[in-house]
Amino acid sequence: MPYKNYGTVYTRAHEILENTLRFELTGKADQGSGTMLATAAANLDGTRAVLDPLRPLLKGRMDVAGIDARLDRTERLLDAQHRHGRWTPLDRLSTLERERIDGAVGELVEILSSVATVAAARRTP
Repeated sequence: MPYKNYGTVYTRAHEILENTLRFELTGKADQGSGTMLATAAANLDGTRAVLDPLRPLLKGRMDVAGIDARLDRTERLLDAQHRHGRWTPLDRLSTLERERIDGAVGELVEILSSVATVAAARRTP
């Protein structure tokens, strides 16, 4: 993909997980299915997919290994709530489990919010 086409991709790096915090992890999007953590896990996969083509631009300008480590940690926290083919509903998480997941996703949102700035095209006179 040519660099000029990255426009909307790099702005989405943090927005996917920002919406995850706002809707899935608060339960606002739950219509009784109890699958908000499954959606959060899918959104984490979507975030990875958005970041993949940006990696060449981010290397040397951001801590890509650190981002990957945080993505992996968040994935492990979410996957721990997928047992025997079923996802734990939000209201069945312990306070500690909920805080860990919310904190991990929130940390990623904060870190990834600078991707748009770092990856933006710069014009030189």
